[in-house]
Amino acid sequence: MFIRDANCATVVSRILSANIPVQSSSVAFYAQLTILEKDVGNHHPIVFDRVITNVGNAYNKHTGVFTATQNGIYAITFTLFPDRNSYFAVDIYKNSEIISQIFTDHRGQSFCGTTPVSIITLNTGDTVFVRTSPNYFVHGNVVGGENVKSSFAGWKIADI
Repeated sequence: MFIRDANCATVVSRILSANIPVQSSSVAFYAQLTILEKDVGNHHPIVFDRVITNVGNAYNKHTGVFTATQNGIYAITFTLFPDRNSYFAVDIYKNSEIISQIFTDHRGQSFCGTTPVSIITLNTGDTVFVRTSPNYFVHGNVVGGENVKSSFAGWKIADI
Protein backbone atom coordinates (compact mmCIF):
# COMPACT_ATOMS: atom_id res chain seq x y z
CA MET A 1 0.00 0.00 0.00
CA PHE A 2 1.31 3.44 -0.93
CA ILE A 3 0.41 6.68 0.81
CA ARG A 4 -0.29 9.61 -1.45
CA ASP A 5 1.75 12.74 -0.71
CA ALA A 6 -1.38 14.74 0.14
CA ASN A 7 -2.29 12.26 2.86
CA CYS A 8 1.23 11.71 4.17
CA ALA A 9 1.16 14.60 6.66
CA THR A 10 -2.19 13.40 8.02
CA VAL A 11 -0.95 9.83 8.44
CA VAL A 12 2.28 10.95 10.13
CA SER A 13 0.30 13.24 12.43
CA ARG A 14 -1.99 10.35 13.46
CA ILE A 15 0.97 8.06 14.13
CA LEU A 16 2.82 10.65 16.21
CA SER A 17 -0.24 11.61 18.24
CA ALA A 18 -1.36 8.02 18.86
CA ASN A 19 -1.47 7.03 22.49
CA ILE A 20 0.72 3.95 22.19
CA PRO A 21 1.11 2.11 25.50
CA VAL A 22 4.68 1.51 26.65
CA GLN A 23 5.29 -2.00 27.94
CA SER A 24 6.52 -2.23 31.51
CA SER A 25 9.59 -4.08 30.22
CA SER A 26 10.55 -1.17 27.94
CA VAL A 27 13.88 0.54 28.52
CA ALA A 28 15.22 3.25 26.23
CA PHE A 29 17.26 6.43 26.46
CA TYR A 30 18.57 9.15 24.18
CA ALA A 31 20.72 12.05 25.38
CA GLN A 32 22.66 14.84 23.69
CA LEU A 33 25.77 16.84 24.50
CA THR A 34 24.88 20.54 24.78
CA ILE A 35 28.33 21.99 25.40
CA LEU A 36 31.74 21.97 23.77
CA GLU A 37 33.85 19.51 25.76
CA LYS A 38 37.21 21.31 25.63
CA ASP A 39 40.61 19.64 25.68
CA VAL A 40 39.41 16.15 26.41
CA GLY A 41 42.22 13.91 27.51
CA ASN A 42 42.66 10.20 27.79
CA HIS A 43 40.09 8.28 29.84
CA HIS A 44 37.70 11.28 29.86
CA PRO A 45 34.00 10.46 30.41
CA ILE A 46 31.61 12.05 27.92
CA VAL A 47 28.52 13.18 29.81
CA PHE A 48 25.53 13.72 27.52
CA ASP A 49 23.60 16.23 29.59
CA ARG A 50 20.35 16.86 27.68
CA VAL A 51 17.99 13.91 28.09
CA ILE A 52 15.42 13.58 25.31
CA THR A 53 14.11 10.09 26.14
CA ASN A 54 14.56 8.13 29.37
CA VAL A 55 11.98 5.33 29.52
CA GLY A 56 12.74 3.41 32.70
CA ASN A 57 14.82 6.31 34.15
CA ALA A 58 18.04 4.33 33.73
CA TYR A 59 20.23 7.08 32.22
CA ASN A 60 21.92 9.57 34.57
CA LYS A 61 22.56 12.94 32.90
CA HIS A 62 24.97 13.98 35.66
CA THR A 63 27.35 11.03 35.26
CA GLY A 64 26.62 9.96 31.66
CA VAL A 65 26.03 6.39 32.84
CA PHE A 66 23.20 4.09 31.75
CA THR A 67 22.42 1.41 34.37
CA ALA A 68 20.39 -1.58 33.19
CA THR A 69 17.23 -1.99 35.24
CA GLN A 70 16.41 -5.35 33.63
CA ASN A 71 18.20 -8.31 32.12
CA GLY A 72 18.08 -8.21 28.34
CA ILE A 73 19.71 -7.71 24.99
CA TYR A 74 20.33 -4.03 24.28
CA ALA A 75 21.34 -1.88 21.33
CA ILE A 76 23.83 0.80 22.38
CA THR A 77 25.09 3.60 20.14
CA PHE A 78 26.62 7.04 20.24
CA THR A 79 27.56 9.74 17.75
CA LEU A 80 30.50 12.05 18.36
CA PHE A 81 31.70 15.01 16.35
CA PRO A 82 35.27 16.23 16.80
CA ASP A 83 35.91 19.97 16.64
CA ARG A 84 38.20 21.32 13.90
CA ASN A 85 41.78 19.98 14.30
CA SER A 86 40.58 17.45 16.88
CA TYR A 87 40.83 13.67 16.79
CA PHE A 88 40.23 10.93 19.33
CA ALA A 89 39.60 7.30 20.02
CA VAL A 90 36.43 6.74 22.03
CA ASP A 91 35.18 3.60 23.76
CA ILE A 92 31.83 2.20 24.86
CA TYR A 93 32.25 0.48 28.20
CA LYS A 94 30.13 -2.24 29.78
CA ASN A 95 31.07 -1.98 33.44
CA SER A 96 34.90 -1.78 33.20
CA GLU A 97 35.22 -3.65 29.87
CA ILE A 98 35.62 -1.92 26.50
CA ILE A 99 33.02 -3.37 24.14
CA SER A 100 33.48 -1.05 21.17
CA GLN A 101 36.07 1.51 20.05
CA ILE A 102 36.02 4.12 17.29
CA PHE A 103 38.42 6.71 15.95
CA THR A 104 37.16 10.04 14.64
CA ASP A 105 39.27 12.75 13.05
CA HIS A 106 38.60 16.33 11.93
CA ARG A 107 42.08 17.44 10.89
CA GLY A 108 41.06 17.57 7.24
CA GLN A 109 38.53 19.68 5.37
CA SER A 110 35.43 17.58 5.96
CA PHE A 111 33.42 17.65 9.16
CA CYS A 112 32.54 14.14 10.19
CA GLY A 113 30.92 12.30 13.04
CA THR A 114 31.32 8.66 13.91
CA THR A 115 28.60 6.28 15.08
CA PRO A 116 29.29 2.75 16.33
CA VAL A 117 26.45 0.39 17.24
CA SER A 118 26.84 -2.49 19.69
CA ILE A 119 24.38 -5.26 20.53
CA ILE A 120 25.13 -6.53 24.03
CA THR A 121 23.66 -8.59 26.83
CA LEU A 122 23.13 -6.67 30.07
CA ASN A 123 22.11 -7.89 33.48
CA THR A 124 20.35 -5.74 36.05
CA GLY A 125 22.90 -3.32 37.50
CA ASP A 126 25.34 -3.44 34.58
CA THR A 127 26.54 0.01 33.51
CA VAL A 128 27.25 1.40 30.04
CA PHE A 129 29.04 4.66 29.32
CA VAL A 130 31.20 6.49 26.76
CA ARG A 131 34.77 7.53 27.52
CA THR A 132 37.80 8.59 25.52
CA SER A 133 40.44 5.92 25.14
CA PRO A 134 42.86 5.44 28.03
CA ASN A 135 45.71 4.71 25.60
CA TYR A 136 45.19 6.05 22.08
CA PHE A 137 44.79 9.20 19.98
CA VAL A 138 43.06 11.87 22.03
CA HIS A 139 43.46 15.54 21.11
CA GLY A 140 41.05 18.46 21.05
CA ASN A 141 37.37 19.09 21.65
CA VAL A 142 34.10 17.19 21.35
CA VAL A 143 31.37 19.28 19.70
CA GLY A 144 27.95 19.61 21.26
CA GLY A 145 25.31 22.28 21.09
CA GLU A 146 22.55 23.71 18.98
CA ASN A 147 23.72 22.80 15.48
CA VAL A 148 25.66 19.57 16.06
CA LYS A 149 24.16 16.75 18.07
CA SER A 150 26.73 14.47 19.64
CA SER A 151 24.51 11.88 21.32
CA PHE A 152 24.29 8.61 23.27
CA ALA A 153 21.38 6.16 23.06
CA GLY A 154 20.35 2.67 24.03
CA TRP A 155 17.27 0.51 24.10
CA LYS A 156 16.28 -2.98 25.14
CA ILE A 157 15.52 -5.15 22.13
CA ALA A 158 14.79 -8.51 23.78
CA ASP A 159 14.33 -10.26 27.10
CA ILE A 160 16.75 -13.01 28.13
